[in-house]
Amino acid sequence: MTSRLALYAAVAVTVLLAPYVGASAQTYDVTPLVPGSAFHGVHGLGIDKAGRLFAGSVAGAALYEVDRNNGTAKIAIPSPEGMADDIAFAPDGTMAWTGFLTGDLYWMDGCTRRRCFSATRSMRSTSRASSRRA
Repeated sequence: MTSRLALYAAVAVTVLLAPYVGASAQTYDVTPLVPGSAFHGVHGLGIDKAGRLFAGSVAGAALYEVDRNNGTAKIAIPSPEGMADDIAFAPDGTMAWTGFLTGDLYWMDGCTRRRCFSATRSMRSTSRASSRRA
């Protein structure tokens, strides 16, 4: 009973004195450093031969192309394939990225812009099965 009474008293004091103690929204200024974006977090970055910036977002479930001059972004590869956490470019312009949740490797041909993927989970299970037969 005593501890319950002490709890109620502490809550009452906190509620009654809160407007007079500590920081409030009126005592400081919030200065945004960068504007908000659609990324929901960036987990991989890559720059191609033409200087275009690509940003992979697992949480945003897409791979974005970012305009470095004005800071805008557009979806280059949509979900679920675009959920990238690593991005790399080959000398011929082929872009490769890993699918975070699927565990797959995706790539887009640098010349034709055709998208492909490698089901790495299937490849792992196939290689395990063939090693068991040997």
